[in-house]
Amino acid sequence: MLVAVAAFAPVQRYDSAVTRSVRDLNVELVDRPAPEFELVDLQGRTRRLSDFRGKLVFLNFWASWCPPCREEMPSMRALARMMRGRDFVMVAVTHDTENLALQQFLRNAGISGDDMVILRDPDARIARQFGTELLPETWLIDEHGEIVARFQSARDWTQPEVLDLITRLMRDPWKRG
Repeated sequence: MLVAVAAFAPVQRYDSAVTRSVRDLNVELVDRPAPEFELVDLQGRTRRLSDFRGKLVFLNFWASWCPPCREEMPSMRALARMMRGRDFVMVAVTHDTENLALQQFLRNAGISGDDMVILRDPDARIARQFGTELLPETWLIDEHGEIVARFQSARDWTQPEVLDLITRLMRDPWKRG
């Protein structure tokens, strides 16, 4: 006896406005758990991705010797300052190996620990776990540790379309169960 099996469309997990925003920004919609990691910050403290649960995590892989990374850093700083006091954290993972060059870049760019958490990944081990292919690359991770979107190359993080997506991701409910 043959049994007819109905074909079902996959359940859309994201609010249509989030899906539209991601499409309009020409970025990748990811929808998978972020790999847990442990890295050291500039003060020598060990930090884990799970330390930031409950917040929207802006995870950026970069290096001070990378021209596009240097280009986007002022807009990252501006975004971090706009989001201060909200359920948002900017985590900038650097591939720098030279401490002096890194410190000088941060000082010249006016970036402080109040703006973002800076972690060291000199061998790019964590970047490879995420699947990062080029610098800079940014991953938005929701409050539950799920990757929402992947941005490749430098961006102006203060553009209204980007701010709209980030603000939307900090609101409930934007994801369906």
